[in-house]
Amino acid sequence: MEVEALLKSFLDLSNETLTAATVVIAASLLLYNLTRNLRDRVARTSSIVLACVTITYICDAFVSLQPSPGVFEAVLRIQWIGIALMPAGMFHLSDALLATTGLPSRGRRRRVSRTLYAIGATFIVAAAFTDILIQPTHNGPDVGMRAGSLFPVYLLYFVLAVGTALINVQRARQRCLTRDT
Repeated sequence: MEVEALLKSFLDLSNETLTAATVVIAASLLLYNLTRNLRDRVARTSSIVLACVTITYICDAFVSLQPSPGVFEAVLRIQWIGIALMPAGMFHLSDALLATTGLPSRGRRRRVSRTLYAIGATFIVAAAFTDILIQPTHNGPDVGMRAGSLFPVYLLYFVLAVGTALINVQRARQRCLTRDT
């Protein structure tokens, strides 16, 4: 029994350490991009992805401080700002990479990007104000979240957006003239 408690304690500490390191690195890169590279489209769009990561992991780090159950639930809902916008941000970044390699959007990828942001905003509203996307679970003093009835739609949105973004990044990579590019 003591070994299990020790292992759980070690894993909790490791998780908190990695979460804090992720927040520090993502926030640092975000601030660097915002202060140095605002004219570069790829830097601007990567800042969106970094902002999503930063928001998500700051909430995760705050949750590890074990706030009251009401605050805990609110923070888990706020965390969905980053979670819901991440697929749109990744697609937007892949579009910027394609444009940088000489394949600008003729309007289609731009419309898809805007649509993905609108869908992400819808998921934020659903997560923040309803229980249709995520539902709180109360196990004594502990609060958690479980998937709601709309969660499979979010999964489809995530898989399609991120899958398309990966295809676009591969297309941009193939368009590079040299390995260093």
